Amino acid sequence: MNYFPSVRVNLRGREPDGQVAPADYDRFVADLCDELEAWECVERAWRRDELYDGGYVDRAPDVVLQLALEDGYSHSCLRSRGGAPFRRIGPDEFMGGRERGMNGNHRPQGVLFLSEETGAVSAGIEDVAPTVLACLGLAGPPMDGTALLGKPNGAAHAAKRAPECDYTREQQQAVEDRLRDLGYFE
Repeated sequence: MNYFPSVRVNLRGREPDGQVAPADYDRFVADLCDELEAWECVERAWRRDELYDGGYVDRAPDVVLQLALEDGYSHSCLRSRGGAPFRRIGPDEFMGGRERGMNGNHRPQGVLFLSEETGAVSAGIEDVAPTVLACLGLAGPPMDGTALLGKPNGAAHAAKRAPECDYTREQQQAVEDRLRDLGYFE
């Protein structure tokens, strides 16, 4: 699965045949992340506690991989069935299908369209549920994220998170052109 590939450590006491001692866990995961990041197809190896918080972190994979881009395209994870761990997919796999390549994959950045203006500079997936609940006038349980429309307004959200990256004018135009080609803009 490309959203996102992950590693679960065979931890003694957690897994039936665990090999890594709990006392060695932190060092093992740090070393594993370093080794994985040395591999050309891995952009970043994240420890789970770098990505997640809350009462269910222990259910997350120990390491989550962010795959590298090559010529603007992400690497894909396929079963190797004993073959090379890293290879280019063949033309017969371009259209994807069960165990035959992928016709798309997920990336950490995305696009969010709203029906009203917001003061938010950026948004995360954790902001979707609070925004929907606020639009419906419903109270929700405590959760990560901030409502981008309605009350509370997006101004607090804009203050808490700066843009992940600044695009040049050319990059902004390229994104707009792609979205227009896809039919999102007229």
